[in-house]
Amino acid sequence: MSSLNLMIGNVGSGKSEMAAHLARKWGAAVVNMDSIQASIHGGEYGRYEPAMKHVYQAVEETLIVSALQAGLPVIIDRTNMDKKRRARFIEIAKQYTDEITAYKFPLQDSPSAPLLERRMKNPRGVSREKWESVIKKMWASYEAPTEDEGITSLYDFSQVRINHQFLAVDFDGTIVG
Repeated sequence: MSSLNLMIGNVGSGKSEMAAHLARKWGAAVVNMDSIQASIHGGEYGRYEPAMKHVYQAVEETLIVSALQAGLPVIIDRTNMDKKRRARFIEIAKQYTDEITAYKFPLQDSPSAPLLERRMKNPRGVSREKWESVIKKMWASYEAPTEDEGITSLYDFSQVRINHQFLAVDFDGTIVG
């Protein structure tokens, strides 16, 4: 059954990890603007051309509409920090589904916060200073999600501390990374 699932949180808060998990579980389509831009620019992460904004958004909207029309759950893997950004996706989704769920992630704005440290584990060619600036900018734009936006369910992970631990057992002498 089609549904719209909005990840809401700052850089490095775990949105993409949750989106990937849910996509595997539900067979959902994940729509991620970073991936769209990288695809358009030959795999170059972080490249953004202001003159191409309409192209990026057209691709994004086409992916969302096509997946919803096919009856798939759609996961919007973006920061979605303010109501204006979320409204665009909610308005598209309302044409195809009544199920609009938001997932709220931790929103720390401190440069020493776990968000920055987590992002620095995979900085994607972007400097620590730039990520720090982005985290602060995102924090400043944050507006809490509410039902009056059209959100039908809200999962709040903002107070949850995620601590991943892995146990690997090598039975045949081959370790796979």
